[in-house]
Amino acid sequence: MLFPRLLLRRRPFVRCCNPLSLPQAIFQSRSRAPDVGEGVDFFYSDWANMDLPTRHRFPMDKYVETRRVLEEEAVARLLPGPLATVDEACLAHDRGYVESIVTGRATDAMRKRVGFFEAPMDAYVLRTMASLGATVAATRRCLRTGGAWSGAISGGTHHAFAASGEGFCVFNDLAVAARIAQVEFGLSSVLILDLDVHQGNGTASIFKDDDQVFTISVHQAKGFPFSTRCASHIDIGLPDGTSDEDFLEALDSLRALVSARKPELLLYQAGVDGLQGDRFGRWALTRQGLSKRNDLVFAIAAEAGIPVVVTMGGGYHTDISKTVECSADVYRQAAATWRGIEGTRSAKRARDRTTDARGAMAAGTGDATSGA
Repeated sequence: MLFPRLLLRRRPFVRCCNPLSLPQAIFQSRSRAPDVGEGVDFFYSDWANMDLPTRHRFPMDKYVETRRVLEEEAVARLLPGPLATVDEACLAHDRGYVESIVTGRATDAMRKRVGFFEAPMDAYVLRTMASLGATVAATRRCLRTGGAWSGAISGGTHHAFAASGEGFCVFNDLAVAARIAQVEFGLSSVLILDLDVHQGNGTASIFKDDDQVFTISVHQAKGFPFSTRCASHIDIGLPDGTSDEDFLEALDSLRALVSARKPELLLYQAGVDGLQGDRFGRWALTRQGLSKRNDLVFAIAAEAGIPVVVTMGGGYHTDISKTVECSADVYRQAAATWRGIEGTRSAKRARDRTTDARGAMAAGTGDATSGA
């Protein structure tokens, strides 16, 4: 069924208590709007540190290291994302769950299920809202500027359900982004393409009854998530040891599907934990294979004229620099594809201006001849 229009209306904001002394921006109705510039903008959230122990199994440094690579190469304009708000999180999550997080009432069991139990509560919440805010900003940046591609150098938190989190995911930024596309921009066809090695169970659950948001997940058939999988609109489970060739073959139908669905926005969860050697993945993909994956996705979107918002996702290689390089490739390729789109559009505008000028000149010559 359609997501009820009544629920798409912004509910009256009720200020909740703030025992963690969090920034008041979190309790506003809407996060700070992104600056509008030219070209591609990517938003980062590594300015908010979760303060995890040094040897924690989640490699939090991958975010700042990916951003630094992109900065050094001047790939695009990189901007600090804003803090998301309670109301924005509630677009895709139960209000009781959201308020339990931002007021520090998340239980030990809830935090252990997510995987960040060791983080101080205030840092845990701040980082969560910063990560969500980067994707929110990227979505608004994209849709307010006629479809200029954008992205968050974080996010892809596809394991978060409406009323719970797991697998390093507290709130589901992909789901919130899709709701913003519906609520604020009136979109009726959003495609969430999840190519992380793990199934996008939370995203699938949130949109299982919404035919305006179509979910595709290509993932490892075995392994996490173990008992909480929820059917996406299309699920493709691939075996352990999947190679580049087999993975890319699984994406063969993507172009036809996009042509049939005609989405108005593509949210691309570009996890790189399918890379061979990843601690939590079971595939044997190479950096070149992941790059071909990105090229395919971006080429399909460019051909169809679909705006794209990119997020990160999983990536836990034993050599984290390999995760960083593969993640940076996603943004390099997105920026390069958008520059190509802009170049084609500029060339067409120039041709149109030349044609118009020649037409005006011809019309003027004709007038002068008939007057003689």
